[in-house]
Amino acid sequence: MRFNQDQVNPQYTSLYFNSAIGKVQLSDIFVGSTLKHVNIGDLRKFKIPLPSLDIQKDIVSKIYSMDYLLNARDAQIQKLLLLKTAISADLLSGRIKVSV
Repeated sequence: MRFNQDQVNPQYTSLYFNSAIGKVQLSDIFVGSTLKHVNIGDLRKFKIPLPSLDIQKDIVSKIYSMDYLLNARDAQIQKLLLLKTAISADLLSGRIKVSV
């Protein structure tokens, strides 16, 4: 599917389609029992709120920035959990002595 890029930012529409509201709207127009698909006529009736192109770009930029920060934080949490597991194993095995 292609949009007029003078009016619509493709990343904005992708984010909208993958949002909770977009998924609900899409589920209403999915057809087929085995393989779900969307008829082009139904998709043309699909309503997407379209702010100005500058605002769309701003929204995309902010969401991508938040995603980057969340992914970085998740990676940091995973590293800390691995470190905790390793230290716990060393403490339980007696490889690290703790004085009371």
